[in-house]
Amino acid sequence: MRYLGLIIVIALSGCNTVVERSNSPAPALTADDWLAGSDMPRMQDRAMSAADVASFLRRTGFEPSPDEIRPYVGQPRSALIRATLDNLTTRPVDGAPAWALTEPRYWGNESRTRVENDRFRSARDAEVGMMRQWWVQQMIQSPSPMAERMVMFWDNTFVVGYSGLNNRSHALWGHHQLLRTHAVGDYRQLLAGIVRDPAVLRYLDNTSNTKEAPNENLARELFELYSLGEGNYSERDIKQAALALTGWGETDRGGTRFQLKPWAMAGGSKAILGQRGHFDGDDLPALILDTPAAARYVVTGLYHEFISSQAAPAGAIDDFARAFRDTGYQIDQLLQVMLESAYFWDPSHQGMGVKSPAEFVVGTVRATQTDDVALVKLVAAIQAQGQNLLDPPDVSGYDGGIDWLAPEYLIERQRFAEFYQTEWHSPGSTPSAPQMMGTDSLRIMLGGEAYQGPPEFWVTINHDGGTWYSDEYSVAHARDTERLGRYQDKSNIEWAPYHVPIPDSLTGITRIGVRFIRDAAGNGGDRNLFVAGVDYQGRQRAASQGTQSPGCRGDSSGAKRNPGYLYCSGELSFEWAETGTSLAPDIAPIDGALNTREWVLGWMNDENDRWRSINFMFDGLEFEGREWAFFGFEYSISERGERQLQITGRDCIPECFERWPTKAWRDKAGVPSVSVPLRGLHQWSMEHYDGLSKADRALVKALIGLAPQAEQLLKRPREDRYPERTTFWLAELATFAEYANDRRWKTGDAVALVELSPKRDGDNQMGMGNMMAAAATRYRPASGVKTADQWQASAAQLGPIDWALATPTAVDEYAQLLVNSAYFLR
Repeated sequence: MRYLGLIIVIALSGCNTVVERSNSPAPALTADDWLAGSDMPRMQDRAMSAADVASFLRRTGFEPSPDEIRPYVGQPRSALIRATLDNLTTRPVDGAPAWALTEPRYWGNESRTRVENDRFRSARDAEVGMMRQWWVQQMIQSPSPMAERMVMFWDNTFVVGYSGLNNRSHALWGHHQLLRTHAVGDYRQLLAGIVRDPAVLRYLDNTSNTKEAPNENLARELFELYSLGEGNYSERDIKQAALALTGWGETDRGGTRFQLKPWAMAGGSKAILGQRGHFDGDDLPALILDTPAAARYVVTGLYHEFISSQAAPAGAIDDFARAFRDTGYQIDQLLQVMLESAYFWDPSHQGMGVKSPAEFVVGTVRATQTDDVALVKLVAAIQAQGQNLLDPPDVSGYDGGIDWLAPEYLIERQRFAEFYQTEWHSPGSTPSAPQMMGTDSLRIMLGGEAYQGPPEFWVTINHDGGTWYSDEYSVAHARDTERLGRYQDKSNIEWAPYHVPIPDSLTGITRIGVRFIRDAAGNGGDRNLFVAGVDYQGRQRAASQGTQSPGCRGDSSGAKRNPGYLYCSGELSFEWAETGTSLAPDIAPIDGALNTREWVLGWMNDENDRWRSINFMFDGLEFEGREWAFFGFEYSISERGERQLQITGRDCIPECFERWPTKAWRDKAGVPSVSVPLRGLHQWSMEHYDGLSKADRALVKALIGLAPQAEQLLKRPREDRYPERTTFWLAELATFAEYANDRRWKTGDAVALVELSPKRDGDNQMGMGNMMAAAATRYRPASGVKTADQWQASAAQLGPIDWALATPTAVDEYAQLLVNSAYFLR
């Protein structure tokens, strides 16, 4: 069944409107051409000292290492600018993480039990934790630090937070890739991508934006925070833009992607930002860019990012905005203009920016050229200093600047500096240290919360000779709840592998347990142990496949719903037979049957709707030699009480039918659908059904014949959030089953439904494997790794080490810099 594992991403085209303008824009200039004809104050192309080079690299990227500084000492400023711009790239050094390459089945959660949904959400939360570590690793390793800064800049402009995505980790990954793809390219393409971005559409509630009930969230934030800024649009512009965005939605069937919903679109003429036309969402980027405020908004943000957090001098924003427009909104061309301006090199701007926590932590690692500090500790330090990558507090993002030096964050910066001084070239002796690794080690993926000490654990193994007990270990990277409070969201938990040596003499292992010992809690915090899963000799178990006991007193359900989250002393154990796995073996497909990986309930619409529908989906389908990656259909009841089978083109990949009937209905986007009443056939319904091929009619009959099984599917244990709808459809499906027995729909022998791997825990198993694979990677700073002695010798060649500070200060060695307040600036 080749389509069962296939995910195809299709971007449905919208209804573009051509906006007529009185004159065509002039051809875009290059930055060199623009600079040649501009009266903007230009830099003096002087030779640079070590401090000059370091200042440039710090402000445009991260804190530089001596090896990054040395080649440009004595060189003109233009040489460093050219090298920086010529090497702009956001291509990830290590490629995409494994979990991002294949999506789990987001849809069909109506068929999962509450426990299964909790486990599914936990797996997605863990993926976001892996994504944070992946991103920090890219910043450390990137040969183009300015490009990585641009990714961060756009991430804090086109804000999307994971906590507002209903656990859609892959939508968040897609959003990040959109920003990364266009971060230093064409701003017009970036803006066009944003209005079709599934993460943006979900985060800002545009999925519920319909002509009957317009939702203004996306329109408002698109103007206010994404592209124009306050005061550059009216409330009427927002209302009209919201209408233009009606029907702009997303789907996760066939991969997370944009989906146009024509039935929700508001037609007619709209007046937006001084122009009138039959606009839809795809027209908004052009309307925005026709507004002078658009270029000013972007360049003002970049001025504060790379030049100074103070107000810009008169003329600077005008110059940069004009350059941005004249160079066709090419971001790299704008950056060249800014870097060659006198504004950038004005000495009064040096030290007038505050490093974000990510800049501070990543820059420290890049500058010291070490790989000794665990990645999980770096991410935790960034969070402790107030920057939660991929999930800011709200859509406005982080204000940055002096806010990063609030007392509670300043303490954490100083704490990290002190910690780093001891860790730099001095790896700790935790269970995750390299010397503990080996083929005879049990790897446990752990997180935790500390209170008056870190959480501790030991491992028990049942084997042929009895029970073996490990030494006691502690989770060194656990979050200090007395200082930082508890994790507010599971996606913020930082996971790391801990390696426990296992004696070679243990044979016939039947059970492995991880026991949390010495629980503690008080008014100031809580001590907890989190276990994502285990890996031993190449075999893995996710926490969801384990058994947790005893659970906290009076909360036995918590152990079932949240396996691996030990909030009280207890144990998570795994059955460990030498053969097989805990997953049930796949069932073999049967010729002539509807063979599917799993058949699930998609949705039931509101009981107040005039049409009542219930949707079912096949997670992969094979029937009579044909295959689909997914296939959906609906049983519906019309306003007049007619019972129908409905099939829509957007619910199948590949096409639902060999050929659609010529009389099939089509929506505004051209998506076809057919409707087959089970009784009382009308002329149009005859044209729908009779217009199908013989093979397609056989498929329709087989789907109608599923009505009895649909009733049983609805009775399966699941998290039923709409019991009234369930009651209604249990009664109605009995009638559908009766109609399915009509001679017209009979197919001789009943067509069997075969679920090949129902209720698999495969998504969680896959997530555990990806976590282990990600944890096995090791970062390498862009300019290489040096020992402490090598680094000191390299730094000494640059003269006094005060080149490493944004403001000159007398220091003798790098360790002193980390605790110097000037080191927090750029």
